Amino acid sequence: MVIALASSAAIGATRAYFTASNTVSGNTLASAKMEFDLRSDAKTIHLPFQFTGLLPGVISTESTDIVNVFNHSDSSTMKYRLYFGYTGGDGNLYNNMRFNAYRCNWYSGGDCGSWTQITSDGWIKDYDGTNNSIVSPVNIDPNNSTWWKVETWLDSAAGNGLQGKTATFDLVGNGTQPINPGWTE
Repeated sequence: MVIALASSAAIGATRAYFTASNTVSGNTLASAKMEFDLRSDAKTIHLPFQFTGLLPGVISTESTDIVNVFNHSDSSTMKYRLYFGYTGGDGNLYNNMRFNAYRCNWYSGGDCGSWTQITSDGWIKDYDGTNNSIVSPVNIDPNNSTWWKVETWLDSAAGNGLQGKTATFDLVGNGTQPINPGWTE
């Protein structure tokens, strides 16, 4: 019986297995880049906005402008939002500014063929990115853009104390991946 165990152990120790390996070098990982800008449409607007001739309760041609939101990403669709930030001048004037925002549905011959109103009779001061934002209902595909039209006017209750005043503000845009349920930047 001792001989059988010894021969069994000798057979088990002499087993050999063939193996092989291969290495693929130079593998690459690259993250997408989220980048977009707010630019003017050379035919109709100039950025930054220059809203002039503002009167209480009146939307005039001087108080309407268009902004083109452009997604520079090569690979990533983007959702985005727009908002305003007071930067200086008469805060009372800024606090009395109202606006409407429209998104262009389709383009024809370089012009917007149809506008959809997204924000109606909003207060610019309330759309500061913390309380509210103008959130696009559609995403922008890579290397594409969306036009927005913004109308502004002084609130109809604005008094004479706002005559001849000026205020400055930023138009801010943030973009993120469509799967992001929200963001704070």
